[in-house]
Amino acid sequence: CLVAVAGSPKLVASCMMPVSDNMHIFTDSQSVRKAQQGVMEHLLINHPLDCPICDQGGECDLQDQAQYFGTTHGRFLGIKRAVEDKDIGPFIKTVMTRCIHCTRCIRFASEIAGISILGTFGRGRATEVGTYVEKLFRSEISGNVIDLCPVGALTSKPSAFSARSWESKKINSVDFFDGMCCPLTYEVRGVEIFRVLPLKRTSQSNWISDKARFAFDGVAFQRLSTPLLLSNVNMRLEQMNWSTAFQLAKIDLAFSTKNLFCLGNLVDVYSMSMTYTNFLKQGGACWILHFPFFWLNIDFRSKFLYNDRYENLKDKEVCLLINCNPKKEGAVFYGYLKQRITEGSLTVYQVGSQCDTSFISLGSSVYSLVCLLEGRHAFCKAILSAKTLTIVKGLSLNQRQDSFNIDFLIDKMINTLFPSNQEQFKYLDLNVKEKCNVFHSYSNTASAMDMAIHNPFSNMILGKTFFDNGFFTGFDSFFTKPLSNMVLSNIYYTGHHYDVGASVARVILPSPSFFEKKSIALDMQGSAFKLEAIYNFSKSSKETIASSLPFLV
Repeated sequence: CLVAVAGSPKLVASCMMPVSDNMHIFTDSQSVRKAQQGVMEHLLINHPLDCPICDQGGECDLQDQAQYFGTTHGRFLGIKRAVEDKDIGPFIKTVMTRCIHCTRCIRFASEIAGISILGTFGRGRATEVGTYVEKLFRSEISGNVIDLCPVGALTSKPSAFSARSWESKKINSVDFFDGMCCPLTYEVRGVEIFRVLPLKRTSQSNWISDKARFAFDGVAFQRLSTPLLLSNVNMRLEQMNWSTAFQLAKIDLAFSTKNLFCLGNLVDVYSMSMTYTNFLKQGGACWILHFPFFWLNIDFRSKFLYNDRYENLKDKEVCLLINCNPKKEGAVFYGYLKQRITEGSLTVYQVGSQCDTSFISLGSSVYSLVCLLEGRHAFCKAILSAKTLTIVKGLSLNQRQDSFNIDFLIDKMINTLFPSNQEQFKYLDLNVKEKCNVFHSYSNTASAMDMAIHNPFSNMILGKTFFDNGFFTGFDSFFTKPLSNMVLSNIYYTGHHYDVGASVARVILPSPSFFEKKSIALDMQGSAFKLEAIYNFSKSSKETIASSLPFLV
């Protein structure tokens, strides 16, 4: 980045020099070219010439700059230095001999991830980047240092020596495991996902979580491939064809008066819509449950969406987290909070289980939350004195039986902090909008609430409701087994892996995963994304049982 400025006796670094009026800058003079070649020559003093076997080959910043700024030969004849590789986890492969000491990984670990694990030790030629004491890089967003590294010192360990970037087909999609639905690029070879990268063209795609980057590997193995039926004789699963499976479903639906339909967190909008429209035509009482909530107001979208914009966090002084653990539920959002905290522009208060020492804990009990909402907490003055405040509420708060009372207190506190000038509209939820943000752990949770696929879980528990048949579509959660005890006859499970839902089912029907079909995803802000299938799924699986039922009855 060295350039020549008119009137300056020496070359200056363009990245550090402020711009002024009438400044004349020379970027391609002879002195500038000589200096750039000298800098590149110093970078290559100890760098190994192993580009043909380097996973970064073809997309290496050092390769590009050496091609543009470098010379045809080097003047250093000494022996190149070799550095021992570091073991910092199962995701990041290190070849520290290639390191050029740019310290990007160090800054990311300390400023974004909030873990001061990496650093430099030694001086001059003996400088190294490492952990000093051997330890792992334990962070939910640690894989981003792979994208930050300009050379092949830090690369992806699961995809090492498997393919080159130009050999893969690139398909744009989103992160299914995060309510923010961060835009991603999937690189596919044939019917296999090679690797996952953040999409470069959007403002919110700087970081992605390790779950989004590496979870595709677990979807490809131990798949359900054929329909299975639990035998009444030996209680073992036996294979059957699709026509037999649909005939069983037709008979069970024809003679049932009350059915339970449960949809998992990763079920796409198409499957939700087909379940909602087709199963309601079958007659009898129909309970469609997306996620068990004891109470949740879905009359206003602001009650179940993240109403503010993510980039507005840089303008906030205080963030109040209520029963929300962004480190586990949304690692990218957690990185945004840590970045603002490192800059000194944000203070985060948390009510609930403490997930980070840099967050100020206000207590972990409901009593602490009630004291805060009623203005009897010691930190109420600190929150009231903040000029800009954002409140983030975890959606899991509504799994409590007293969630109605807690939501009422939250709305009352927001009305006190942000009074509305329009008195006649104060009960229409207008002043709560954009003040309280609901945080979602998965994509498509908002779409189920938009389609009103929601039943109060308290009615099932308190009313001792029982059902003739249960249909679980990708429903693998803590509430799967309690709900299965309320089904008197058969349970049908539709999914791509043998999980908790399949373990309680009598009929198991294989289906494609979220990677393998066209769908629509909604993030927790209510924005929709139309997605293409990343690769083709097995022909032995069906989209969902709901797509075939209209042809049976």
